[in-house]
Amino acid sequence: MKLIAMLNYPVVIHYCGDDELEYVESQHQMRDLLGSLVINDGVIDSKGNYYRVISNSELLQIKTFNLEEFSLLLQKHAFALANCCITKMHFTSFAEGFAFVKQSS
Repeated sequence: MKLIAMLNYPVVIHYCGDDELEYVESQHQMRDLLGSLVINDGVIDSKGNYYRVISNSELLQIKTFNLEEFSLLLQKHAFALANCCITKMHFTSFAEGFAFVKQSS
């Protein structure tokens, strides 16, 4: 699949080997970031679909995250940013999680 085609925006980029997440609002913004993505980086769209970068212009859908799995990624993101009380973090939707990443960027 072409990297930016068919994604449900916004998306979150999960760089391989890094717990920090990056919020991407639109296809236009994603196009600007293409050069910074490397093989094995991950992209999570607003419906919870997880894609792995397999080339600098293609993604392979690996799985669909459930809210609990996504929340664990968000906790790791918060910890990487030195936020306290990460165990008390609770998200009731993907939209809340995406809003958290957007606010923390």
